[in-house]
Amino acid sequence: MSKLAYEIKKLECLPFDRRVVERNLTTGVVSRKDYEKHVHALKDLIDESEEFQVTVGPEEETKAVVEEDDAVADEEDAADDAPSA
Repeated sequence: MSKLAYEIKKLECLPFDRRVVERNLTTGVVSRKDYEKHVHALKDLIDESEEFQVTVGPEEETKAVVEEDDAVADEEDAADDAPSA
């Protein structure tokens, strides 16, 4: 039998991983109290973040897409601010 060129490792599932936390809460792996404690202990990294732009095509094309996205966002914001019936 030949050797595998790679080894399959079982990934460690962290209990508060946002991809599985709802399942862990439902099945009792973690308690809601422990989850809330974990969330409140997380450091706010907004001051350490950096905004950046990715260009995927010619500048004119990218600018048009950004302006279109801004227009859609403005419409969504207006809809959110409108009083509900």
